[in-house]
Amino acid sequence: MDFHFSLQGIRKLITNPAEYWELTGKEETSSSRIRNSVLIPFAIIIAIFGFTGSIIFTNSHLQPVYSFLFCIQCFIVILAAVFLTVFTLKKAADLSGISLAYNRAFELIVISLVPFFLCQILSKLFESFQFVNVLSLYGLNIFWIGQEQLIKTAEKQKLTLLIVSFISFLVLYLITDSVAGFITDRLYFGIFA
Repeated sequence: MDFHFSLQGIRKLITNPAEYWELTGKEETSSSRIRNSVLIPFAIIIAIFGFTGSIIFTNSHLQPVYSFLFCIQCFIVILAAVFLTVFTLKKAADLSGISLAYNRAFELIVISLVPFFLCQILSKLFESFQFVNVLSLYGLNIFWIGQEQLIKTAEKQKLTLLIVSFISFLVLYLITDSVAGFITDRLYFGIFA
């Protein structure tokens, strides 16, 4: 079973992650396939909703070019945070002596971030809905179940990988978002304002 970017695929993952991981754990999925079928579509949708929310609600008093820069910022931040988190997870697995292929690490991170992506769509459109991002913690459950199918190791090491992945994504997302926001503001106010 391959995760397709569709409402049915998302519903199946959210309602029964164990079934998803049980079926995908049996077959190898390339990181490019996960990137192209899950990560890129979500990043594009988040960027579009970020643009829409910025131009209509958040920054309606600024020129539309600011909303366009914010759209690019949203796209880049999602991709950068995901790729840096995958790199961190892979390094943590290697240091722990756990055999984890890059494509499996990539799949584990991207698929477990689907609840976060869904929350970002709503919170980028309506900035006052930031509280909904708490629901993205469900991704920890998806990650834990995925580890049980993809990584054969001790429970203590699984917990370590879960904590490393969660903290690294949170920190990397916040850092990349802050840096990208700073650059966006400097570009807009330095050139277009």
